[in-house]
Amino acid sequence: MKLKDKKRQSILDAAVEEFRLHGFDAARVDSIARRAQVSKRTLYNHFPSKQKLFDAIVEVLMAEAATVPTPDLDPGRPLRDQLILALEAYVRLVTDPRYLSLSRLLAAEYMRDQELARRILTRPELYTSPVARILERAMDTNQLRRADPAVVAGQILALVKNDYFWPQFMFGADPVPTNERMADCVDIILGHYAADPPVTPLSSPASPRR
Repeated sequence: MKLKDKKRQSILDAAVEEFRLHGFDAARVDSIARRAQVSKRTLYNHFPSKQKLFDAIVEVLMAEAATVPTPDLDPGRPLRDQLILALEAYVRLVTDPRYLSLSRLLAAEYMRDQELARRILTRPELYTSPVARILERAMDTNQLRRADPAVVAGQILALVKNDYFWPQFMFGADPVPTNERMADCVDIILGHYAADPPVTPLSSPASPRR
């Protein structure tokens, strides 16, 4: 990593800590510079304002959310197993300590600024799920009944986050092993959206003999 990039990353890391401790309004640029061990001039060369610095943190979170792989459905493997693997990749991202720290920071700012919350929470990157593509393909191949893949993905992610994300986000609870309850979350969704069995056409009654 180039020195310029290292300084920029140090500033971002320091800003996350400063914003987390004091909130956006009370955070001080000189404190961020001290944490990053750079001059204020260097900080402003990278980020012209505190708002630009906060916006950069948002972009970091969006970029990290986009790193979750979105595999296509492999017809040669069980749907259940593929969903579990995709969800495990998602959990690894959202329970990473850095991601959790950024998420807590943004959540605090949502409470302060509803317009900021609207701008961020309506961004499509937040709703690009690692399982939506698999679900859509499963519906196309009649492994699941037809529904909105984004809605179904949101439902299964809500189940997963209830066990794996929110306890850590809210209370700093110890991570749950990813295989402990993941299969239950998948089975709930697969059971609800199971494809209807094919309808066997009724045979025409035989004509009576004359």
